[in-house]
Amino acid sequence: MARAWVLNLDAEHELELGRRYTPSRELRARVRAIGTALARSLEHGDVVIAPDEDVSVDVASFVPRAWCPTPRALEVLASVGAPIDDAPSFETLRTVNERGFAATLAGDELPGCLRATELGAIEAHVARPGPSGAWLLKRAFGVAGRGQRPLRPGAISDADRAWIVASLRRGALYVEPRVEIIRELSVHAWATCGVHVRSIREQHVQDRAWLGSELARDLPSAIENPLIDTTERVGRALIEAGYHGPFGVDAYLWRASSGAIAVRTLGEINARYCMGWDARDGWDPP
Repeated sequence: MARAWVLNLDAEHELELGRRYTPSRELRARVRAIGTALARSLEHGDVVIAPDEDVSVDVASFVPRAWCPTPRALEVLASVGAPIDDAPSFETLRTVNERGFAATLAGDELPGCLRATELGAIEAHVARPGPSGAWLLKRAFGVAGRGQRPLRPGAISDADRAWIVASLRRGALYVEPRVEIIRELSVHAWATCGVHVRSIREQHVQDRAWLGSELARDLPSAIENPLIDTTERVGRALIEAGYHGPFGVDAYLWRASSGAIAVRTLGEINARYCMGWDARDGWDPP
């Protein structure tokens, strides 16, 4: 059956702000533009429902799908007669998409990481060089490199301090070493009654903007196997937390100060469909 889609690519903003979230005109235009490009990869016969446009077809017999089943997306689908009745709760979506969920599962895979809720803890942590020299601050929710701020080691500037204080009002901040990334990867999978790994993609990113992806080629088993193992472990944790649906695990290869290439198998978790998702990964649960 064909699907009726809400491509709410701004889901992270809603997850962060909840009912307080109201997309700006500029953001709505950006989401619409990206969604138009993304729609080309959907199955023939699928339709995309825009929240601020009239629906030109009767979608009551379509299978409802949302990029991420947030309350706003569910309301749009319900308003056109295509409700999703078994979506994970908003609280579950917030929990598993917040960086802390991934950070707990990742442990000390990347040395020097810190979850902080106070300015003083961050100042003390970044006072000295990290494992790779500089630092990178990340807000609890973010997408496409937004909500991040690089820091040089040492005393932070007034501008940095203002950004940190404003960010802490939103939630925790995550401090990571700013590393030299060699290859960016994403593992696509489903969490249903079990975990189903579908593909490993190589991401093409420029200036923190996603340009495209392709199936990762020539990955040695010493890298591929840990990526799959980590994704299966993430999937089991998602199911235990009450989530079911598509998800992606962002990973990367990075160059250590010694010159050696290391792999970070768990950088972020995206509990939703992901950029580069296609028919190989499946638009419906396996």
